[in-house]
Amino acid sequence: MQGPLLRLSDAGRLLLRMLDLQVGGLRQWERIVAAIPPYRVETADAAAAQCAQDWQELSDELRRRASAHTPA
Repeated sequence: MQGPLLRLSDAGRLLLRMLDLQVGGLRQWERIVAAIPPYRVETADAAAAQCAQDWQELSDELRRRASAHTPA
């Protein structure tokens, strides 16, 4: 996702940074999980679940937008 229109807007750059952090973090799952103390696992799980829900909502909105712009 390297389109120039994304890089030329603040919102586009923010999205690209968020996706980059997300992908980079996913590659580090084992290290991240191992670093979470046992007494914080439930809190980390709840935060991860909320992030997953938020990303799903973004995906749903993008899919709706794509469908609205697709010729029938």
